[in-house]
Amino acid sequence: MQKQDSKEEQDSKELLLKYVESNNIAGVESLLNEDPNLSKATYNVFDGQNKLISDGSILYHAAKKGNKEMCQLFLDHGAIATVGRLNPVIFGAVESADKEIVELIVENGASPETRSVSPRVKVADFARQKGFGKIESFLERKIQERKNPVELDGVSCTFDYLSDEDSPLLTASGRPSTTPTKTGLSASERVWNFLRGSRNDQQL
Repeated sequence: MQKQDSKEEQDSKELLLKYVESNNIAGVESLLNEDPNLSKATYNVFDGQNKLISDGSILYHAAKKGNKEMCQLFLDHGAIATVGRLNPVIFGAVESADKEIVELIVENGASPETRSVSPRVKVADFARQKGFGKIESFLERKIQERKNPVELDGVSCTFDYLSDEDSPLLTASGRPSTTPTKTGLSASERVWNFLRGSRNDQQL
């Protein structure tokens, strides 16, 4: 059973959402400095039959608003880019029509193959329906990149994200490698850095 927010927590979440909607970055930063856990706030909405009809996170709302600086602020304070079943963060990013925000959310773990629950639509198809060709092309390119094997420790690996988990999961198609390498990182961590665009590991 989900823990109910206290009156104080609910008030803070409502104020945070107001700051996001009004692009008040200073207000958002002040609240996050007081309570970094607000970066993971979710806003559940139920219909008259107590059925969940919306579960957007605060990052979803910031992404949908189209404020990249605010999105980065939430991510810096621990926001998770992979949450939301009815309202995945990446769908909010697409709705902003800002390719840079979509790129930021994907770089932080959101799968380019995320599907909405109802209706069941792939995020790239959603971008096409909206007429956002550049965003659609970016997502399709990322999907293709995921299908290209990466040679790692002598094993040809392909990797996937789990868009409904709290953090990205990487699994190798030959065998998973979780043993730290000479870089001090596990194979999965090394490839994760690679897929995110990091060039710190030159062994890949």
